[in-house]
Amino acid sequence: MKNKFTKLMAVCALAAVVIAAYFMLNPPQNKEMVFSGSMENATKHMGIIIRNEKRVETNLSGTVSAKVADGTLVPAGKLIAAIVNENADKDVQDRLAKINKRIGEIESAKKVSDNFTDDIYKLDSKISEKVSSLVYYTNIGDVQKVLETKAEISALYDKKNKVGGEGAATKDDLAGLNAQKQELEALLAEYEQNVFAPEPGIFISHTDGYEDILSVDNAKNLTYSDFKSIADKLKKNDEKSIAENDSIKLIDNYMWCVALSADKDRCKDFTVGEDVFIRIDGDTKNIKGSIMSISEEKGSNHVIVVSTTAYDANSYMQRSCDVELIKNIYSGLKVPVSALTKKDGVDGVYAVSDNAAKFKTVEIVYKDDKYAIVKENNADANSLLLYDEVLTSPDKMYNGKIIK
Repeated sequence: MKNKFTKLMAVCALAAVVIAAYFMLNPPQNKEMVFSGSMENATKHMGIIIRNEKRVETNLSGTVSAKVADGTLVPAGKLIAAIVNENADKDVQDRLAKINKRIGEIESAKKVSDNFTDDIYKLDSKISEKVSSLVYYTNIGDVQKVLETKAEISALYDKKNKVGGEGAATKDDLAGLNAQKQELEALLAEYEQNVFAPEPGIFISHTDGYEDILSVDNAKNLTYSDFKSIADKLKKNDEKSIAENDSIKLIDNYMWCVALSADKDRCKDFTVGEDVFIRIDGDTKNIKGSIMSISEEKGSNHVIVVSTTAYDANSYMQRSCDVELIKNIYSGLKVPVSALTKKDGVDGVYAVSDNAAKFKTVEIVYKDDKYAIVKENNADANSLLLYDEVLTSPDKMYNGKIIK
């Protein structure tokens, strides 16, 4: 009995050694499924926004009171601001500012309440239903229901009066505030100059001193030393601190640019006139543009200027930004670079087919250190397909090798 047990243990030990040796010589293969995807040839830079801007000159010095919101597109002749002279009564100005704020709040609330104008009609309908119920309960002599229904009718009338009363009160308040506004504006009239837009454009209630220095026309002449000087000033003095609040400007909303610094190797990736994409301050929106210029300088750093006519509201409100410069966006089948190999000089991967390795050809569109985008070709049976499983360690792989 003891000999049989010893032999059994020996057989089990031998089997374990054989199995272990098999897995050591034939380790499980790492696999990854192929999905559709996209990749970008993109780099991040510090950027300066360049626009065609025009200061709006006035004949009176003082405090600017904007009549339209920043970023508003205004036609020529539109009232955009008023300049209030420093001799104007400060108390009157403060009262007028508070009244304008209150008028704005009431008008905003009124827009919301206008959505509920049918509430009174709904209440009238419910009251009519309850009155009919009251008549019914009275006729059948149900005293309890009569009392309950009378209470419900009373509550509905109270609610109706409240809705209607608030509307009337709001109307009266607004009329009173507008009357006070007219009185205060009359007191300030001799100290105030209305400013009208001399031409169409985007209204901005402040300037930053770069309106004449940075324009679309001279953007292509920007050198790296010019760029660095302006960028350093913008970093040192944040844009809010350098804003000049006593002057206003209009921005041409057609073409604008972003200038960015890049090393000479990155500059080699582009040519003037080439279409590209940019993204500003981490926004996911791709803005299409083209390379306007690449500065020709001896040093290792250069300036790339991208021009665009795409609408972007944020570009009107800032001068400096973080920008991503995207040469291209590539779409196709996304595979790990570790799965790429060659067979007879042809690019490809080993995919799992019926538990065996099969070489499939690929046409590489773009790749980085981790992933590659390859063209999808469903017409070729030997080409990589969507949802194929590829082997990420293709060394010593061959067609027909069993895959665990």
